[in-house]
Amino acid sequence: MRARIWQGRYSPDGRWISFVAESMERVGFTQLAVVPAAGGSRAEWTLIAREHEAPDKPRWGPDGRTIYFVSRHNSSGFNLWGSRFDTTRGKPDGEPFMVTHFDAPGLVISPDVVGSEMGISAHRSMLTMTTVTGNIWMLDHVDK
Repeated sequence: MRARIWQGRYSPDGRWISFVAESMERVGFTQLAVVPAAGGSRAEWTLIAREHEAPDKPRWGPDGRTIYFVSRHNSSGFNLWGSRFDTTRGKPDGEPFMVTHFDAPGLVISPDVVGSEMGISAHRSMLTMTTVTGNIWMLDHVDK
């Protein structure tokens, strides 16, 4: 697969690089992957969150044992997810888990993922949030 690569981040121990890869053959098809920091061929990529459609913004937790990312998996909007990572084997350790549960339009992770950022610390996450509101207008006597 030929791919565009972005959002590359070194793990805290400097041994791994997480990134987003977008297929050049299937426009809009993206995957999260990890590769050894020393480099590696496409065959050495370890995919994270295989079942997620268009995951983005991979960020390492401070201890390097969790990769956080945003995804719309099983939700109408974006949520923060995590995937535990075995730093010895260089493989995911279990299935991804949902961290946030934003499923009401009042306050959501910004759908403008390209223009958004996020940060992860030991006890907090910083997410670009937005509120969604709307109005319904009723007009009287429009048929006269």
